[in-house]
Amino acid sequence: MGSLTSMYHRMLLPAALLFLIQCSPTQAPVPELHELSLLSVVEQLPPELVNRLAKAPAANGALGLNKDGYFHVRFQISLAANAAYAVYFREPTAVESVAKSIAYSFTHQKPDGDFEIQVPASLQSFGTPSPADLASGTAFFGSALASTLHLLDQSAWFKSLSQPGKQLIDSQRQSVQRMTDWLKGQSEVLMQVDHRAANRLLWDAHCFFGLGVYLEDATAKELGEEFLRAALQRQTSAGYFTENEGFDSSYNGVSLLMGLQLYTLLPPGQLKRDLGAALVRAAEWQKSRILPSGEITTAGNTRVFPGGEQFLGAEKNVAWVDTVQAFYWLAILTDSPEAYRGFAEKIRSYYE
Repeated sequence: MGSLTSMYHRMLLPAALLFLIQCSPTQAPVPELHELSLLSVVEQLPPELVNRLAKAPAANGALGLNKDGYFHVRFQISLAANAAYAVYFREPTAVESVAKSIAYSFTHQKPDGDFEIQVPASLQSFGTPSPADLASGTAFFGSALASTLHLLDQSAWFKSLSQPGKQLIDSQRQSVQRMTDWLKGQSEVLMQVDHRAANRLLWDAHCFFGLGVYLEDATAKELGEEFLRAALQRQTSAGYFTENEGFDSSYNGVSLLMGLQLYTLLPPGQLKRDLGAALVRAAEWQKSRILPSGEITTAGNTRVFPGGEQFLGAEKNVAWVDTVQAFYWLAILTDSPEAYRGFAEKIRSYYE
């Protein structure tokens, strides 16, 4: 019998059970990424990709596994993709859906700022989620919400609206602050449980820094920078971000995408330059895991591979969509779009 820790918190397998393929560190100069806003990047993505990523909510605003009955706010993370769809296509009805999803999320917020957990009957045999599970789940949602709020805030089209959806989103600010305050109190727990998974450190960094910028909360921004520095320390000379002391071609793609989103929010400075250089190196390693067919090989992975980790009882699949998005982002953020767009399209052709 498992536990909800294995469901919510990504199980880390002993690295000693798997071989590591070490790559030689590159000596080539690492190009700097352009200074573009989150919205500017999203507006340059392929329209079919933005459309594909959007997920229709239930009438009450529930997303993902919450559509069958509220489970946890963690499953509202497709909120950000829906916000990207709304501002990309300038679709007022999509704004209304985003507003409902945000409001729905906060109807399940508790007075302290965290969220209810209602485990479905089919999963109750796994036991009770740990405090770390709940903190991680809320940080995932916080990251998605940060992207959502920044996309909307940067859109002149959205700001010109006077419809109820916009007003509903604006009215949630105090709830966002309560969640952020609660997460600040969980920062040590998050650092302890996520220290061996670089992608989770980047989720945490994006959550804290993104919400901190939105709320003008200096403490949250400082915590975001702290988690970012911890993630950067987990990049190897080969370029990949470590997962369970080794490499993982699935989660390295997740780290890439999360790091790129955070990059657009950081102010100019050394930390932003360090992150940009790290992401370019990680992308070069990620390319080495893509077969001529477009498949992302899982050979040697520490987490995602046939017989590897599970989530909610199902074996995890390669997060190919994250790598595709990351390569499209890099095509926009660098002076060498051809070096990344071709990989994105090759991966899409294989998996779609």
